[in-house]
Amino acid sequence: MSLTNPPVTFYDTSVGIGACGIQNSNSQHIAALSSSQYDSGAHCGAEIQIEWEGNTVTATVEDLCAGCGSGSVDLTPSAFEVLAPTSVGRLHGATWNFI
Repeated sequence: MSLTNPPVTFYDTSVGIGACGIQNSNSQHIAALSSSQYDSGAHCGAEIQIEWEGNTVTATVEDLCAGCGSGSVDLTPSAFEVLAPTSVGRLHGATWNFI
């Protein structure tokens, strides 16, 4: 599965335990997927690769982004910053896939 052009955003993991049952850190490369891609936790622990404007990051799925639309990805700040500064806020035109 490869999805093109979903919005990629970032979030603060310090607000609680992720949907996969693990407390993560903002310094880790962690991803939260929309409900349809999270698939009731079937992808907990899976790795995804996100590409945006020549930059690539690999992140581990450890959370659900309940407010995300299908195909969207919410990353920890450290993972997002591999792609762009957090001041950008939201990335459009990214591609991601499970690896």
